[in-house]
Amino acid sequence: GKADTKSGEFSAKADANNIEPRVVPMLRDVSGSYNLKATASGNYNDIKSIMADALLTARNAGYAGVSKGNADIPISMAGGVVKISDASIRFPGSSANLKAEANIADGKFSANADAKNLDLRFIPQLKQLKGTYSLKADASGNFYDTKTITADALLTAHNAGYTGINIGNAEIPVTFRNNILTVNNAKATLPNGSATLNATANLNDSTFKADADVRNLEMKFIPGLQ
Repeated sequence: GKADTKSGEFSAKADANNIEPRVVPMLRDVSGSYNLKATASGNYNDIKSIMADALLTARNAGYAGVSKGNADIPISMAGGVVKISDASIRFPGSSANLKAEANIADGKFSANADAKNLDLRFIPQLKQLKGTYSLKADASGNFYDTKTITADALLTAHNAGYTGINIGNAEIPVTFRNNILTVNNAKATLPNGSATLNATANLNDSTFKADADVRNLEMKFIPGLQ
């Protein structure tokens, strides 16, 4: 790369292939190989002048020997706007896609995520978590003013459980409007029973309320209470 310290004009190019993070001691549990291709140019005194493109790819990526998969994450920047055009992550039997755009100058952003059949046990703290999880989410607004942010998400779980506790299936719809987080009629199918939850949390005045309805719950599905 090169840069003119007087004018601020610069250009840079990077091409890294088959990087193995595990050579770094703190990343020794990260498996797979990673590639990065990136170019950038413009004037660092004027963020809107900067043009950049990057593609990060991962092959057979995993952590602590769990959930090896592939990923492609394209990122671009032009006119002060950063875009993730269509990032994809694919593990055996599951996938995740992300699109996002953010204007660094005025704070406006939008994002869309769609994750299907994720097995979260590749996260060390969640090794005891069973089942698969899916998420659909959309968000937009201005990250400099949280009251402008609107978001909708639906989290679903299939055959969920934790440390031997069989929870079953669940659907949790969540919305965010005017700094108020709402869980609207979340449902869970428990062994021989069911549960519903409605809740709101108001970030404007730090208040919250919740209503839960649990029916025909048999405590013996919890280890130690058989």
